[in-house]
Amino acid sequence: MNHAQLRMRLMEEQATAAAENLSKPMTKDAYGYGHACGFHAGLQHAIAILDDVHKRDNETDNRL
Repeated sequence: MNHAQLRMRLMEEQATAAAENLSKPMTKDAYGYGHACGFHAGLQHAIAILDDVHKRDNETDNRL
């Protein structure tokens, strides 16, 4: 799986989780909201790390 495919898959998972969490907001307690926010933030952080690694790989390739 290449960078673009993995990034897209992470973003799809993030969107799916957000839609699920927003579909039933009244059934969530504080813990549920914290869990949903943490999951969303974790996926966002994974995307940022993936982008950073991809950028560094491209910079290294351009120096060769």
